[in-house]
Amino acid sequence: MKTPALICAIMLSGCAGIYGAAIDEAFRQSQVEAFPDPADRQGIDRVFKFNPDNDAPTILVIHIKDQVSNAEVLRRVMGYCARLDAPGLTGGATIREVRDTNAVITLDDGTKTAGFDALYECTQS
Repeated sequence: MKTPALICAIMLSGCAGIYGAAIDEAFRQSQVEAFPDPADRQGIDRVFKFNPDNDAPTILVIHIKDQVSNAEVLRRVMGYCARLDAPGLTGGATIREVRDTNAVITLDDGTKTAGFDALYECTQS
């Protein structure tokens, strides 16, 4: 799927404001692909998959801190990694990089809430 590359290109070109709805839809689609069970999407704001077909798939997850714990997000990411069913992957995951422990998330109603922004990596055997 070429959607992540398109999103990066749009964001880097400074056109995110023009294509905001398309970017939001791409994030939603990525979220559904990573977490097909609607219960696993609860409390998740943004999902962006990097290298899903690579040896070390990485996924960016931004979640709402008062709706889901870091440990629960890690459990959900492990499920994503297990569903990849790729050779050399254990089905586990680790936090590769914490990007922002106090991310600000704007909800659909316009209110702002605290979020956690991290890159998770599927573990290899």
